[in-house]
Amino acid sequence: MRKALESPVPPKRKSPPPRKSVLEPVKGFIDAMLREDLDAPAKQKHTIPRIMERLAAEHDFELARQTTVWEYVSKRRPQIRAEALEGRRHLDGMVPQAKRPGEEAEVDFADFWLDLA
Repeated sequence: MRKALESPVPPKRKSPPPRKSVLEPVKGFIDAMLREDLDAPAKQKHTIPRIMERLAAEHDFELARQTTVWEYVSKRRPQIRAEALEGRRHLDGMVPQAKRPGEEAEVDFADFWLDLA
């Protein structure tokens, strides 16, 4: 004998638990590199290929692809920057300056004529 259907709509599927990232063993090392970059000049900051080279050379890690590392770094870099600025937020800002018209002037270029005897 067949059993009657309780509902014509199938039950919702259970979503599988999230998989661990392939970067899980080296996330701390990548974060350390990004923290080093906070004080480094722009030309010396770690690029994705350089991060991958260091992971391979220093930690013998070659499992991740560039896109995986790029996605992680693009998410973590602003977070690490925000963590570093957490205690110094009040220092960021500007000082408004109010000057009356003609009180002060700034010139980027001008012609200058001089009559010498």
